Amino acid sequence: MLQKAHAAVGHIYTLVVVLIGWVFFECESLPVAWQFLRAMSGFAGQGFMDDEALYYWSTKGAFYAYQALARQMGLEPQNEADFRLEAVSDAFSGSLYSKSGYRLVQPDSIELDVPRAAQTYSVEFVDEQRRFRQDQAQPVC
Repeated sequence: MLQKAHAAVGHIYTLVVVLIGWVFFECESLPVAWQFLRAMSGFAGQGFMDDEALYYWSTKGAFYAYQALARQMGLEPQNEADFRLEAVSDAFSGSLYSKSGYRLVQPDSIELDVPRAAQTYSVEFVDEQRRFRQDQAQPVC
């Protein structure tokens, strides 16, 4: 049992090191990396905990990180009221469950922030010279 717990801790440690390392690799300066890490951890002006829950690595935490990152990039983020929460799964077990064999974990739910207002957007793959629109499964060009 101790060996399985050790494996789980090792997986978590590796994940955290890779995530933090990615931030320093991806950001153009240390101050930007620090701000990004603060947003990821919930310390970017929103507070780490409140009366709702601990948001760390949750849908709400991701939304707060989006808002902090958008402000840092000089963009005006949308408000929480602009979205509705939609549950996509209530049986997500995650890496700890599937890789470590540790089965005492309760499943999590996965939720998406879906815009309330109709939005039109497209994704362009410049290198592949393809473009997709939100309602199309086939390339536009």
